[in-house]
Amino acid sequence: MALHPLAGQPAPRERLVNVPRLVSAYYTTHPDPADPLQGVSFGTSGHRGTSAAGSFNDDHIAAIAQAIADYRAGRGIDGPLYAGMDTHALSEPALATAVEVFAANGVRVVAIRLPHLESASVSVFVRSGSQHESRRHSGISHVVEHMAFKGTTTRSARDIAEAINHQQYRGSRYSLGYPACPDLEQRRNICDLLDPQRIGVSLSEQCQLQPEQATDAFVVHHPEARYFNAS
Repeated sequence: MALHPLAGQPAPRERLVNVPRLVSAYYTTHPDPADPLQGVSFGTSGHRGTSAAGSFNDDHIAAIAQAIADYRAGRGIDGPLYAGMDTHALSEPALATAVEVFAANGVRVVAIRLPHLESASVSVFVRSGSQHESRRHSGISHVVEHMAFKGTTTRSARDIAEAINHQQYRGSRYSLGYPACPDLEQRRNICDLLDPQRIGVSLSEQCQLQPEQATDAFVVHHPEARYFNAS
């Protein structure tokens, strides 16, 4: 992959994100239900978007949180809900929205604020794969796989990813930018093959898909494969 001319350099001012403007748009911009690019859309790591484009706003997070509360109520789940937040600009207002909705529904929320840390994670390595999952725990292997991407003191992220990917998955999904497929330049090949502009998706100079909630991957399919099962 070619070295970007800005690599190792301070970001130019015109490229910096205007955080106050993003936070303001989070509360003041309301998505258009008729616009598919402004609806709730889950990628590999949850809902994605930006408040400036009406794709990540207070309404989105409130709807997602309410859906979670309704699902818990419908399944008789009354245990505590553990909430965490990322480090991006809209994490703080999004967490506030989610907690408000959960509290209104009587959901007990557990959240720990660590002011001395920018982020924290817990990683678990399990010698098991999706073929060992019960219907009730469908998808847990994929969650564990994402948790393990950061690596440990004894195994690199690539070592862990390769070990998990050799657990006889019935179907495998390789996301660009992760250890199993780190070269983002491969995304150009995908775009050449699929022509994503047909559905309003484009590729930036940094090989990132636009709009932000768009996602892609290499998928190795098996007739008996299953991924997530929300039912």
